[in-house]
Amino acid sequence: EDYRAILAALGDAATHQVMHERIARWAQQAPPLEDESAKTTPPASKGRHKRLLPWAIAAGIALLIMLGLVWSNRPTASERLFANYFEADPRSRYTLGSHQGDPAMRAMAAYQSQDYKTAIDEFTAALTADPHNDTLHYFQANAMLAEGEYELAESRLADLCRGPASPFGTMSCWYLSLAMVAQGKYDAAHTHLQAMAADDAHPMQKSAQALLIALGKGNL
Repeated sequence: EDYRAILAALGDAATHQVMHERIARWAQQAPPLEDESAKTTPPASKGRHKRLLPWAIAAGIALLIMLGLVWSNRPTASERLFANYFEADPRSRYTLGSHQGDPAMRAMAAYQSQDYKTAIDEFTAALTADPHNDTLHYFQANAMLAEGEYELAESRLADLCRGPASPFGTMSCWYLSLAMVAQGKYDAAHTHLQAMAADDAHPMQKSAQALLIALGKGNL
């Protein structure tokens, strides 16, 4: 019965911390192991060893689950390359024009404090009332990149990058390239990076050149 309870608990474990606490609790409850240096094993010790077997199996399963969680959360090569070049745009001094409102201001405040999850939600609320505000789209995309929401960020940045009239068009193309790199879309990113690397006036020219070299050498 204890063995079934342990396996059920393992199935419900949601985090590494919960797993760690349960393993520690099992270890405290388990009877002490016998001295392995003994030459012979009395019948009573054999029975105790059998009782310990479920605990040993459960601990092994717990270890395998923890290792699997750690491995599954490991960044991909593309994400590691992205992280080497990404920094959320700190230029939140941009004003929101005549469309300032509570959600927009809360969004910018959360962004400035690097609370990107909250910022994304507040930007969404602000964009419901003002769907064509480039400032809101741009900084929400930055927050999405910071939170690993690369595909959503790419869709927002693509529109800004294509719009030459947008004050965020120049930097949007850089962040669009990074969103593509994070997803392993190297060919698509290469096109934008080449244009930036050849533009002496682009603020991210050197970074684009360095990233092109990293992509060309397969430096992942």
